[in-house]
Amino acid sequence: MVRGFAGMTTATSIWPEEKAGRFRAAVLRLRGSARALRAARGMRLAKAFDAARARIKARVLDDFKQHEWPKFQKLDEIFRKGLGLPVPALSVCGQGTAEIRFTKLLAYFFDSRNPHGLGGLLTRAVFADRIENGKRLPFEHCEARAEVSLGDTKLTRGQIVRNSLDIEISVGEHRILVEQKINSAEGEEQLARYTEGMCKTYGGGDKLHCFFLTPEGKVGKEAAWQCLSHRELLSDMAGVLERHALSATARHNLRALLWDLLLGPLAQDDRWMDELEQMTGLVAKDPRKYIEMKRWLGRCGMGREELRIIALITGD
Repeated sequence: MVRGFAGMTTATSIWPEEKAGRFRAAVLRLRGSARALRAARGMRLAKAFDAARARIKARVLDDFKQHEWPKFQKLDEIFRKGLGLPVPALSVCGQGTAEIRFTKLLAYFFDSRNPHGLGGLLTRAVFADRIENGKRLPFEHCEARAEVSLGDTKLTRGQIVRNSLDIEISVGEHRILVEQKINSAEGEEQLARYTEGMCKTYGGGDKLHCFFLTPEGKVGKEAAWQCLSHRELLSDMAGVLERHALSATARHNLRALLWDLLLGPLAQDDRWMDELEQMTGLVAKDPRKYIEMKRWLGRCGMGREELRIIALITGD
């Protein structure tokens, strides 16, 4: 307030400034309250999330302890006492990622006539659901050949190349064609050449089924070829071990094949079995190390399904 005429007091602009100051202070208090509210809400959400995650981890761990931990304890005993596992012959010989040798191994097991004891179960497990009306096909009578000639092709730059398909499986009037890649890439115009070659050889039609097999299910450059991964192959074949009553010989042969799939196309690491032995020892002593084992498998390009299969093929 200031003195005006005749000693009167009059208001000046200080009042609007005081009001503005009070308004700013109120806004700051509201903002502080809002931040505190958001922080409290965030803490509650974080606690709820942590609690939910802990419950999920506990359920997963309980499931592991109930179904798979006993088998990993047994696997640890096998390692410690030298009781032995089915021999993955290709991997032991350093050929686990050799495409030609692995192709011949798969062709052997895809042929129901061979004395592996599995008949056409593996062929059915892998292909029946991937072929339209495939469950009706007579997989109990299937024949497989490796390294099948599809004739020669002249490339766009004039070079003549020989087309050699990895696996041909005959099931009744149907033909299943498999081209496998483990470390190598698809060759120049390869699937296009094979598509042309198979049409000349087999005539095409709806009884011809083509699969491009790679460790991670890479999509080929030709639409006619369905992608198929070695991980899917492993899982489908392990299902035969899980769901079918097999002879002792058949079970042993299938376990050896599954070990070869794990060590060869999937792990692709000579140290993998040694690391598995170390991780198994940790998990056998403390099931909580299961999480650490999962992380290790993840670094190897594997996951929960492969962990389950390792427990499964340890056997009785």
